[in-house]
Amino acid sequence: MQVLFFVLCILVVIVNSAQVCRDDPGYENVCKYGKRFCKRGRQNNVMIVRKHCRKTCGLC
Repeated sequence: MQVLFFVLCILVVIVNSAQVCRDDPGYENVCKYGKRFCKRGRQNNVMIVRKHCRKTCGLC
């Protein structure tokens, strides 16, 4: 179950941050949503989301 949640979490973050990036005014909400979505998972999930958001959106 945790593996499924982890994969779903990463997919949500990657798809959302790929669609909305720095030049779009709504890009901040995408990474915040990704972190909130992963909050219930393990600490590694949150770290991966932060790393991905930093790379794509310049946040975290």
